[in-house]
Amino acid sequence: MKISQYKSDSIKNLREQIYKGLRQQIINKDSELKRQKLDQQNVYETIIQELRNRTARQDSEIKELQKKLVNQNENVATIQELRNQIDLYKSNNDNLQSIRSELNSLQSIRNELKNLQSIRNELNKLNSQKCEECTSDLISKQKLQIESDAIKSKEFQKQLEEQKKNIDQKNQEISKLKDHINSEAVKSKEFQIQLEKDKKSIEEKNQQISQLQNDVNKSDVKLEDLKEVNCTSFGDAPCVHKISFSNYSFDVLCDSETAGPGWIVIQQRINGKEDFNRSWTTYREGFGSFNDDFFLGLEKIHRLTSYKPHELYVHLENFEGKIEFARYQQFAIAGESDEYKLSFSGFSGNDMDMLSIYNNNKKFLTYDRDNDGWKDGNCALKYLGGWWYPNFCGVT
Repeated sequence: MKISQYKSDSIKNLREQIYKGLRQQIINKDSELKRQKLDQQNVYETIIQELRNRTARQDSEIKELQKKLVNQNENVATIQELRNQIDLYKSNNDNLQSIRSELNSLQSIRNELKNLQSIRNELNKLNSQKCEECTSDLISKQKLQIESDAIKSKEFQKQLEEQKKNIDQKNQEISKLKDHINSEAVKSKEFQIQLEKDKKSIEEKNQQISQLQNDVNKSDVKLEDLKEVNCTSFGDAPCVHKISFSNYSFDVLCDSETAGPGWIVIQQRINGKEDFNRSWTTYREGFGSFNDDFFLGLEKIHRLTSYKPHELYVHLENFEGKIEFARYQQFAIAGESDEYKLSFSGFSGNDMDMLSIYNNNKKFLTYDRDNDGWKDGNCALKYLGGWWYPNFCGVT
């Protein structure tokens, strides 16, 4: 009897040492995973910061290109002003044409003066030949007329020279304007080419910015994926904690004793104080107390299992202390539009896989939402509780 007691104590101590060693290994592994996740998060944050810096530099380059575009628009306005001046000079050129016509008329007057001069010469000859026949009054009149014509001729000559000077000045100004216009036209073409290049550069920069933004968004998604949506981060404390993911948060009861750390309890029935014959809305939102009987809520379970893969662990204990358990590697609940259909796979446990036989791929039903295949009634009304009942209304 003593030997048996000694062996029992030795086995108990050995078991405690093994449990202690396994627990320490789990804690060490959990710490190592947390360090790895923290390192990954730091790497992603560094990448995101670099992408944001690159985006800021791209914005600065785009602002510089926009300034260039403004300057080019000002040059286009200058070219338009020069073209207006050219139109003005063209109108002045028309005036010059009229002046040239006047000069031609002056040239004809000059020719007439030449004729008068020849007449004067002839008169002088006549005067020398027939001086006696000419009267003094006639000679005096002819002299006055000749002198008047000579004065007019000098005035016309002076006007002609001034008009020539004006024409030469206008021609020089027109030549300068043509050179300036040609130079501005060349510059305008260069600006147009540069403008096209800048537009292409801006399009390329916008594409790069769009790509960088996509990279940033992907990085944000990856950081979101690093978050754990279970109770592992809360350690071994079987307590109520708040979990958050995808702008959604709620309280959960964590259990680290039944099947190891990290488990979220979705349903607990320990004392029979809570009524589980509830409406569809109540089952959707959840009910009960974490300290007693409760159901977490169909919508919360759906969001958990659709955000990341989850396992399911079922623990049953009868009044005699007999324990049955079942574990499924894949577990999910569809959304309300699919009547919160249940699906799971990868069974392991110490009893028959009754859930896979009767409840897999079944819709949830309550007394006010009949989704079973039983033609003679509602399984939830028959068994006074909401569940994923099979077609023949059996209970598992």
